[in-house]
Amino acid sequence: MATASKKAGKGKKDRGAARRAKAAVRGASGQATTRRTPSQDAANAWRQGISTATAATVDEMTAHVQNVALEQLEQHQAFPPFVVLARRDGEFELSSPAPEDLETLDTAEVLDGLRETARSAAPQLLGAALGFPATLPDRSGASALIVEVEHIDGVSLTVIQAYRLRGVDGAKKTHLEDAVVESRDPSLLR
Repeated sequence: MATASKKAGKGKKDRGAARRAKAAVRGASGQATTRRTPSQDAANAWRQGISTATAATVDEMTAHVQNVALEQLEQHQAFPPFVVLARRDGEFELSSPAPEDLETLDTAEVLDGLRETARSAAPQLLGAALGFPATLPDRSGASALIVEVEHIDGVSLTVIQAYRLRGVDGAKKTHLEDAVVESRDPSLLR
């Protein structure tokens, strides 16, 4: 298990990540003037009682994971598990498993390695978000993006979003459905 943690991947700085995440957050906040659905209200209940800065960081981490997953889905029709680390200096770092780990380790070992990557960097982080693909048995096997997101202020959530990959004039376009958000026990920063 220790070797899986060390081989979980090398961190790569994604200099455009913060810009894309902020644009996604601005885009989501632009929808506040439209009527919200009950599922959107339920998905945002976690925001009560936390600071605006904490909510913004959680939104940025989640948006970054969504953007990376969507890019991979549209280019490759799949994506490997990965973790986004939100550093205290405002930078985001993406860490993914090495290709040989994806071939030799089972999914649980890969996810454990990525969680260990986040835990080992925790003193320098505001938060972390682990993104991975899943199949939802309660939705007839629909494909989904699962995001485990944590902030040092105590927010710990699981965001579940089914997605549909569609072809448009030979190109692929992915649509994320409304998110289901649930509280979870911390495992990324502690």
